[in-house]
Amino acid sequence: MNIFAHRGLSEKYPENSLAAFRAAIEQGVEGIELDIIMTKDEEFVVSHDIFIKNSEGKTKDLRQLTVSEISVLDLPEKFGGEKIPALSQVLSIIPEKMMLNIELKIEYGEDYKRLCRRFLEFMNQVPVEHKTILISSFYLPPIRFIQKNSSLKTAFILNNSMTSFFIKIYLLLTGWGADYLHIRSDMSVKFWKKFKRFKGIQVYTVNTIEEAEKLKLLGADGIFTDRADEMMNLTTLMTDV
Repeated sequence: MNIFAHRGLSEKYPENSLAAFRAAIEQGVEGIELDIIMTKDEEFVVSHDIFIKNSEGKTKDLRQLTVSEISVLDLPEKFGGEKIPALSQVLSIIPEKMMLNIELKIEYGEDYKRLCRRFLEFMNQVPVEHKTILISSFYLPPIRFIQKNSSLKTAFILNNSMTSFFIKIYLLLTGWGADYLHIRSDMSVKFWKKFKRFKGIQVYTVNTIEEAEKLKLLGADGIFTDRADEMMNLTTLMTDV
């Protein structure tokens, strides 16, 4: 079962920070998960939240700032002195052959094609030799775009929003699917394992050893956890993906 450090070692360090990623790497984790946002100048920064409050409590939309402006933002105490890193900074410290899951943060109505085109340009410019790179999203159209225009592996993240749940299920099972499916920890691994079209079912966010052990027995192919350092004793030899 693959173990991904969810936003780095995020229980002990500010999430999606260089400190969190370095700590995860030092612990010898198998994989790292991170979130990216495209900036005003069409670069990429690593952040889960599109809207960030600075130390003065003013809300900043990262999409409306350049990567240079974001790098000097004065952030509140919860960031522990860390800055929002550029994706290029994070990629430069991740060891070769480490698994990497990059989640595209895209809001409904955004120009996903523009973002995906720029992302693929960026990835072509960066020397990447990781064993596995997964590009994931809660939004199906960018996943489909990445599939059609690159050889990168994709993962669709399924949540419990009932208004769109069954529509997404239908699309997944009739040809819109991704290579992997990421499901919430309260969803049925056994149910989704029946659909052989997926190369793997991975579960988020799993923060107890008991739950991780249960998921492993149920056949989960991977988990995303804020406590990757504590989960390392559950790792087995993974099947190449």
